[in-house]
Amino acid sequence: QAVIRGLQQLLAKLEATRGLLDADRDASLAAVREVFEKQEQLRDQTKQAAAAKSDPEKLVAQQNDVAQDLRKLAEALADNADVRELVEQARAAATEARTDLFESKLPEAMADQDKVLASLAEVAERLAADSSPTENNRSAEEMKALVRDLEAAKNEMAAIQKQQAEASRSAEK
Repeated sequence: QAVIRGLQQLLAKLEATRGLLDADRDASLAAVREVFEKQEQLRDQTKQAAAAKSDPEKLVAQQNDVAQDLRKLAEALADNADVRELVEQARAAATEARTDLFESKLPEAMADQDKVLASLAEVAERLAADSSPTENNRSAEEMKALVRDLEAAKNEMAAIQKQQAEASRSAEK
């Protein structure tokens, strides 16, 4: 009975941990999408500036904000090896885009901004794919099955003990 209680507590902890991981993943995915939208708007503004041949001074500050957001995102996702490199690629491209905007190289800046968007799209796709059943989810399900099996075994053992006790009483008579 103690084993079953222990396994049930372990299962509860696994499910709680899975819930926290799901919440972290959802928050990370929302942050990636937010930075993606910010970069996409900035790319559109860069295109307009290139067409109008206007000064991209305001765009430099906005691109710097995107680079800072990517730095924070890199810190938040540092433990996720699956997306770490992609976030770093996006961050490097955002920094390069900022430099290109500062130097008024708008076509190069747009190319770098496209690299940021491509990397962020891949990060979002991988994080979303993580929402499918993972090894942890299967482990929790396996633990549930184990608890059910142990409870069934406990019931069988109780029945066997009862039969053995009756057989012992019958043998004594």
